[in-house]
Amino acid sequence: MTLSSNLSPLPSEWKFSKVFGEPTSGEDVHQTDIISAIEFEKGGDYVAIGDHGGRVVLFEKRTAEDDSFEYRSRNELEQTDFMVRHPPKYQYRTEFQSHEPEFDYLKSLEIEEKINKMRW
Repeated sequence: MTLSSNLSPLPSEWKFSKVFGEPTSGEDVHQTDIISAIEFEKGGDYVAIGDHGGRVVLFEKRTAEDDSFEYRSRNELEQTDFMVRHPPKYQYRTEFQSHEPEFDYLKSLEIEEKINKMRW
């Protein structure tokens, strides 16, 4: 069996929008609170999330002692061929402000504080 070379996967298009915190009823969601980048650490123990306001928030995977769910290593999960009963849960560790908005006087435009990409 051969695969045709002109079959290419469709490009991913993300539409979901998530914000930090839990907005209360009637509260407006601010543009700065919308998540703009997510990056998992290679082992999956940490996840960094950046938003349009220039904040980077770090979360750490909760261990079995923290909760009543079964903890398995990444290698164990990759060797299984069934769905994980309980997805990993992450808890807040820390956050920092990456940068503040600035104005580029040479190009006459505002440099937004949005986080575009992160790497571990």
